[in-house]
Amino acid sequence: MTKNETALGTKEIVCILANQITVKLYIGQARLFSSWAGNAAWLLYLIGFLCQIGIFLLTAYIYKKDYDLDPIDLAGSEFGRAGELIVGFLFLIYVLFSFSSLTRLYVEALKAAIFQYSPVWYILLFFLISVGVITYLGLSTSSALHVILFPIILIMMLLICIFSYNRVDPTNFFPIFGTGIASIASKIPESMGASTEILFLYFFLPIHNGNKFPKKAGMIALLIGGVSTLISILTYILTVAYPASTQYFLSMYQISRLSLLGKILNRAEDLFEIFWMASVILALSIKLWLIVFILKKTLRLPNDKPLIWPVCILGFALGFFPVSLHDTISIYESFYTENLRWVIAFLPLLVVLAAKIKKKIGGKNHAGTL
Repeated sequence: MTKNETALGTKEIVCILANQITVKLYIGQARLFSSWAGNAAWLLYLIGFLCQIGIFLLTAYIYKKDYDLDPIDLAGSEFGRAGELIVGFLFLIYVLFSFSSLTRLYVEALKAAIFQYSPVWYILLFFLISVGVITYLGLSTSSALHVILFPIILIMMLLICIFSYNRVDPTNFFPIFGTGIASIASKIPESMGASTEILFLYFFLPIHNGNKFPKKAGMIALLIGGVSTLISILTYILTVAYPASTQYFLSMYQISRLSLLGKILNRAEDLFEIFWMASVILALSIKLWLIVFILKKTLRLPNDKPLIWPVCILGFALGFFPVSLHDTISIYESFYTENLRWVIAFLPLLVVLAAKIKKKIGGKNHAGTL
């Protein structure tokens, strides 16, 4: 996809990336952090978030002269075909696993919360068609929907937190270090991965409508996504005491049920679920677009449209490969959140550093031959 086909501005990039960061709240991110650090879940998230900002600023500073190259192009320009394949394959594993796990976990969550008596395949088919159609219509369609819907989704999320004040128990804030400083320190790498989706920005570089690295858009997205996630985790910790906070997989859904809005509006959580569903569908459409984009670039295919539906079906099928939901959650938390996600967070930085070092060594060798 080239600049003349689709051009993303700052607001499109911000909404896309911020939605990618916050969407994990709907599949138990608050519960996961609580299981890692107890009452200090918010503190652990904050530390990881600040580390991710540091990584992003460092990468943006080094990347600024290559603002129109995505990581695969950058690796290919310096390390040839082998560089393209290695970097493309690593990113592909990350995005495909993210796509499949989000699909399975949210579909199961939706069935448990609202559609208890509906076969899971009906829900899955709805998501498959929705995600496939949006992706097929193009990135411009998906980005426009993000700009329209994400502000509403964000407002709904914050309203839930605000109207949960009646269930807030200040004593849940203590002990401030939760299960201990050692527990917090040991999970900092994993917490850094909570905002890894910022790396999607590097694949938007060739289609960004600016003439420099979009650091501002990335920082705004990180701040919106990170701060709203931090508020949500803090609200969850203050309304659900530890260790009960480690038991609710649908943490945001649980908060919405406890919120005052649940009393003002009958079954308010069902209303919120509509917006969360829109958030997940939009997030999946971007992940699917990126999978197809990486495949097209890595395999040097002339057209990406024929890949969309087969990849969409494959991604959904992989999500249900572990038949047991318990096994899916275990794999997601042990492999993805505790290993793959935070390792991939460093990949754009490693690629650009390797490219710069090779250029410098190549320049010196060239000068030495003169």
